[in-house]
Amino acid sequence: MTATYSFNKALEQQIKDHLWRVADDYKPPLHTYVDIDEYAKKLASSAIRLEYFSGENLIGLMAGYYNVEKQFLFITNFSLERVHRGQGMELVVGLLRFLSGDHKNISPEIQKIGSQILTVLAEDTAPRKPVVKTIHTEVRNDNQKLISFYEKLGFKIDKIQDESTYLIIDL
Repeated sequence: MTATYSFNKALEQQIKDHLWRVADDYKPPLHTYVDIDEYAKKLASSAIRLEYFSGENLIGLMAGYYNVEKQFLFITNFSLERVHRGQGMELVVGLLRFLSGDHKNISPEIQKIGSQILTVLAEDTAPRKPVVKTIHTEVRNDNQKLISFYEKLGFKIDKIQDESTYLIIDL
């Protein structure tokens, strides 16, 4: 079955089911520090979501919030079900390059997704064109592998608090 991308189409139940399927892949497991049902509800109602479907099954989710005034995107969730891992790296790197204005050597599919992200962001910024100057994310301190992944992408550690490391990349 062919996998497809969409924006903000998943139902709350699909998000909840996906998060429960990947919960143990988080370090520590997602359900140990987040009420997954409430988190799914919040993502469904207010996050900007790039969703990856196999048929009706949500298999990947990148969710975030856009700060119009400070022109940054905060990624609150990036999850991909285990059997599909490895497919997300090209997408993440391509989207970072696209959002920073470098459109060379990016596949047409990723260029299309990048353009769609800007279209979704434009809904919050009309009549102005959306500008993303930085991307922020938060990673649990226990997940050093993910922190290293973000650093390899060019993110810098902004601050480390009790349970979380905050990372930023300038575009």
